[in-house]
Amino acid sequence: RVLFRSAMVDCIVTVCGIIRDWKFQAARVFLEELSLSHGEVETKIQGMMPTDFEVYVEERKRELGGKLWSFKGSPLCLCQKIGQKTEIIGGFWEFTSWLASEHKFVVKKSTFPLFRSLAVSQYKKHLALTKHTFVKLSFSSKETAQRSKEAVTGAVLIELFDEMLPNATSHFAKICEGATELFSTDGSAAVSNQASFGGCPVHRVVPGAWMQCGDLMTGSGASSVTVDGNWVSDECYSIAHDRSGLVGLANQGPHTNSSQFYITFAPLPSFDGKYQVIGRVVEGMRTLRMINKCQTLNERPLSLQVSDSSVLDIEEL
Repeated sequence: RVLFRSAMVDCIVTVCGIIRDWKFQAARVFLEELSLSHGEVETKIQGMMPTDFEVYVEERKRELGGKLWSFKGSPLCLCQKIGQKTEIIGGFWEFTSWLASEHKFVVKKSTFPLFRSLAVSQYKKHLALTKHTFVKLSFSSKETAQRSKEAVTGAVLIELFDEMLPNATSHFAKICEGATELFSTDGSAAVSNQASFGGCPVHRVVPGAWMQCGDLMTGSGASSVTVDGNWVSDECYSIAHDRSGLVGLANQGPHTNSSQFYITFAPLPSFDGKYQVIGRVVEGMRTLRMINKCQTLNERPLSLQVSDSSVLDIEEL
């Protein structure tokens, strides 16, 4: 967003970062304060979820190159003087040094603890404004693989597209939270010993394409369950499989959605019109990259499971 615009603008300063990062919140406030006293400075500020910020940084790296190739962390700060190329300021500490040297703006370190609280409140506000459900899936390798380089430990935070697929997302969230009881899709058997994704094996990993999970009966991928034994009907196929980190429902044909789901590692246009995308990973892409590289035999992971699943309670953050 553009905070301030003046006819005498001679430079545009951009600060982009992860919303829940206190350093981004601090840089945002410092830049806003600077713009109030320096009308020649136009500001562009954007807070993002981790996955979106990762994409943004990669795009800037390809565009600007140079020292940006080694950049890590949040926020990313840039300055473009009118008629000149964009200057890469760098991260938070480089930004504070730039403020001091270029504008004699003094940063008080005593204010830093306040920005930690601000980051939490802004993060909660952002999640609430989406009006979407957020679920968390934790993944881990079993003990036999813990010592290997391919061992996986981590979690992903998924934003569900409730307004577009209310039935599918509600069903997925119920299993994440832990349903009272689950039934096989022919209604013949109750699954009483595993009513959430916690403990469910990841039964398929296609490197560079997708991972699949959600067979809460056998863990092999041959079975599916729902909260009532009935298939979950199709609702929306308009969301394209155009990126990594998309979460969709596996099926056996039209209107046969259930507990099995997949997460993409790359764009999969061949899935469009066949499978429904119900959400996206907004945090935890590093975990997905680890899963993409895990040990497999005929696309079956040797030792990988969902260790826990839950619905995010925003108020308890």
